[in-house]
Amino acid sequence: MFSKPAPLGRISGRWLLLSALLGLAPTASAQTTLAADICAAPEDLAEVRVDGLSRGTYSLRRAGEGLWLQTEALQAGEERYGQAQVTCDGLAFTQLNPVLAAQYDAERQTLAFQARLDLLPVYTVTVSDAQAAPAASQNLPLYALEYSLEAHRLPSSVLEQRGRLQGTYANGPFSARVGITETSSSTRELELLPSAAARYQLNRDAHIEAGWNIQPLLAGGVGGFSGLQAQVTGSAVRRTDDFTVALPQPGTVTLISGGVLLGRWSFGAGRAVFRQLPLTGSAGAIVAIISDAGGQREVSAAYSFPAALLPAGSYRALGEAGRLGTLPYAGAQLSYGLTPALTLDAQAQVKAGVTSGALAVTTANQNHTLTVGLAHNSPDQGTAATVAYGGRLSSAAGLGIKAQIPLGNVQATRGEAALGYDLGGVATAVGVGYDPQQAGWYGRVQASGDLSETVRLSGAARLSERGRQVSLTLGYKPSEQWTAVVNAAAGPSGPEVRAAATYLPTPDQRVSLAYGSGVLYGAYQQRGTVEVNAGAGSNGQIDLGVEGALVYANDRVYASAARSSEVSVLLETGIPNLSIYVAGAFQGRTDAQGALVFSVSSGQPVDLRVDVQALPIEISVKDAHLLLPSPESRAVKVDWRENFEQARIVSFQTPTGAEASYATVSLDTGEEYDLDAFGTGLLPRTGQVQSGRLRLQDGSSCAVTISPQAETVRCSADPSGTDLPAD
Repeated sequence: MFSKPAPLGRISGRWLLLSALLGLAPTASAQTTLAADICAAPEDLAEVRVDGLSRGTYSLRRAGEGLWLQTEALQAGEERYGQAQVTCDGLAFTQLNPVLAAQYDAERQTLAFQARLDLLPVYTVTVSDAQAAPAASQNLPLYALEYSLEAHRLPSSVLEQRGRLQGTYANGPFSARVGITETSSSTRELELLPSAAARYQLNRDAHIEAGWNIQPLLAGGVGGFSGLQAQVTGSAVRRTDDFTVALPQPGTVTLISGGVLLGRWSFGAGRAVFRQLPLTGSAGAIVAIISDAGGQREVSAAYSFPAALLPAGSYRALGEAGRLGTLPYAGAQLSYGLTPALTLDAQAQVKAGVTSGALAVTTANQNHTLTVGLAHNSPDQGTAATVAYGGRLSSAAGLGIKAQIPLGNVQATRGEAALGYDLGGVATAVGVGYDPQQAGWYGRVQASGDLSETVRLSGAARLSERGRQVSLTLGYKPSEQWTAVVNAAAGPSGPEVRAAATYLPTPDQRVSLAYGSGVLYGAYQQRGTVEVNAGAGSNGQIDLGVEGALVYANDRVYASAARSSEVSVLLETGIPNLSIYVAGAFQGRTDAQGALVFSVSSGQPVDLRVDVQALPIEISVKDAHLLLPSPESRAVKVDWRENFEQARIVSFQTPTGAEASYATVSLDTGEEYDLDAFGTGLLPRTGQVQSGRLRLQDGSSCAVTISPQAETVRCSADPSGTDLPAD
């Protein structure tokens, strides 16, 4: 897999042969003399430091201007740091390459030099041939019962309520659900709407589903679809040419592209060149996490492609057929990447014999996007040609044009052209358009910019044959928790002022207050295993809502938030009350056993993260994030417990009861823990009794026995030791 230079020994052998042919090879006596001179030179023990990192202490000999270092100090890939070699008293020495400009400090006995990438080898990896090991996840049979209840009191004093129950079963690629929704009000009788569906995931990229009274894929927000649905995607992955990682020290490289783990490789010192890296999605970053003697660091390179384009040969197709309400209905949609710069989009629907559809072709690059097509909406509206263009004219200016031209009635053409410009941090836009069905000719202008780091001002105006509209908006965001907006507008209906403020005390709580049309409305939202929503307005409006789920899996019952996506994930961390994020979005907190159930979208990798800054001092974490490949099962279990270690705070006292300031606890198992000025230290949490010795600052020691629940431990001069309860 790797491309390495020839070993140093072979290079030296070839050089000696060539030198002999030229009459330049050193004689055996000369070599013996060289070795004798080097071995006769004084020998020092020097701490070797490369790029400021210590490699330990090695033998060093100085002969003339040359430095001869014990060969073992050099690591894999650093063969060209050395030149000639000799053996003295059984130790191999190599002459350091003068290019390193190594500095020896005789007083401090340190030898230091900087890594030289030009002397190190290049390793080449073709990533398309590499197999990334998937993260540990396993199929999980799962039962879930979701519930929700809403109650509303309208300003007219009408009471409305809506409830829903849905049971779900998931196992491997199969899932099924049965639900019932009921609605009623003080002016309307109870209505019941049952629903059911069964879905089978053929692979990560395709599924088929049969449903009764479910949501359609293509008919907007209209419900009540009964029939078959199918979806399939095929990805022709874009790839990059080269991605180079510098390795001044031997290390391990973990490679991630667009949130997808590609693999891990170990290298000697040098440069790792990765070729044919797959690029996931239309935008993202290639991230290399390097672990070496210096710790862990990241190297990244962002990539982006026009969002409107699919890679050449890629496709997305979905279709459905059945009944929409009481009417026969069928629909299909296809997107296909014709070339790297050309994508085809097509859609068609038939409802009760009435057809509609659209066909469009898009071409784009990083600065321009052009879409042309045909749209057929109904026999009444006929067929229209469509065109849309968006492009960047310069680093500060952009142009947008869109138009719809009915082929049977050109006079009904609608269109708009808009020009945007960045005036040194103030974004402006001017547009003019024509719409015979709305206001005829119209013009609009808008501008927005930051007055300070926390204040933003924007304004907009629109002039048409029907009147004028002007608005001014002031936004204030002093922190990530606080947001406030005030908007003043004037139009044909008169002036109006609206205002809103939002406060996020925690990631799972939201408090908001809004004013508009003479009504003041306050709301509170609590997310978690049970989501609670409450709101009330000065006009008498009252809203209450609660939703959540109970999940049975892994031989126990979990409380969970209601499922918002298709795939259920049971995450086990072993740490209670731990905040979990997926792709930056807060999912909830782990329960008392350190578990959390949430849902993710199918066909997408899962990026799990914890907020390291919010962790208590007694919790340590190996990795702040975990990347999972797209789950193939409808429910999976992820065991992340080994990633976390939970310690406990224990205070130690001397036999007289005084604080064991700056003492050291040495357990019989070999671990040692230093205590602070108050005699307090962090020890691993365990269910076993631990014993050891407490070494005090004055050099004395005494025996300690630490029970699993002990918070304060007093040592004893005898081996028995005694635990004392905390004060």
